[in-house]
Amino acid sequence: MRKKILLICTAFLLCAATGCSGNSPSVTEVSAAETAPASEDAAVSEEISAQLSLIAANASVWVQDASYGTVYQYTVTDLDQNGRLEVIAASLQGTGLYTYSCFFEVNEARDGLTAVTLPWEEYDAGPDIIVSAADVYYDSASQLYHYLFTDVTRNGAAESYTSENSLTLKDSVLENAVLARRSEVYSDEETSTVTCELADGTSITQEAYDSIADTTYGSLERRTASFSWYSASESTNLAAIDSDSIYDILLGCYQGFSLTTP
Repeated sequence: MRKKILLICTAFLLCAATGCSGNSPSVTEVSAAETAPASEDAAVSEEISAQLSLIAANASVWVQDASYGTVYQYTVTDLDQNGRLEVIAASLQGTGLYTYSCFFEVNEARDGLTAVTLPWEEYDAGPDIIVSAADVYYDSASQLYHYLFTDVTRNGAAESYTSENSLTLKDSVLENAVLARRSEVYSDEETSTVTCELADGTSITQEAYDSIADTTYGSLERRTASFSWYSASESTNLAAIDSDSIYDILLGCYQGFSLTTP
């Protein structure tokens, strides 16, 4: 039976209801000296179990405020495959479909969490990462995993803007490369103008836009990432439940994450 962890958090993350802070400093919250593996969790190693326990004990760092009706999604990953897990909190907000997210990674000492530096400013929206699967391209030379996410925003019913994005994580720093953008603007109910361009503004065709990932990363190893998200609202506030229950939620999220070769 996994021992209950009695750990004291020394700091907490303050996030507004509209999103997560994107550039928080490195945070080491609690010691993992008393973290014990969950021997009954045969599907995960003792190392992974200890990290999940650590993340659960530091829930006050990454759990977001759901008191204003915002629904947050949470998942556990190892995006850079360095053996240290990340916990991600994200929410899709507004009629414009804006995704706000923050990432925390287990630090090298395995005794706390580090706030991942994000490529966008605090309270700015990022790519739409709340998905069940994403294409990934692995560069063995740089040991970078490029995760492909589409970002969709709307300005009323007449304007739609889409971008293809590549997210990479290394040394607790997240980078976002915009590969291409697409806009569709309706002048009336039946007529729209579609514009596609590269990140530098060079005009491209719709076909080139649709294949931009393969054009950019076609020489790399292609994989598929799977994600499992836990949805938490005001009625299912993670901050109000015990660390053992949070551990079980995190375990389910982690077991739903995988990188496979098509």
